[in-house]
Amino acid sequence: IQAGRWHLKGSGLIEICKLRINSYMEIEGKLNLIKENKFIYFYYTLIHIWKLMIDSNME
Repeated sequence: IQAGRWHLKGSGLIEICKLRINSYMEIEGKLNLIKENKFIYFYYTLIHIWKLMIDSNME
C-alpha cells in the first residue's frame, strides 16, 4: 500500500495523512467487495456522493 508517499514532517500533517489513508483504505475495501457487480458499484457511488453532499449541507 502506498503509505510511503505520506512521509511528511510535522505531526499535524502526519495525523491528517493517517486519517486520509485509513478512510481511503476503508473505502477501497468496500469498493473491492462490490466491484464485480458494476450495477451495485454504480449505485453505491451515487449514494456515497449523495451522502457526502447531505453531510456538507448539514454543517
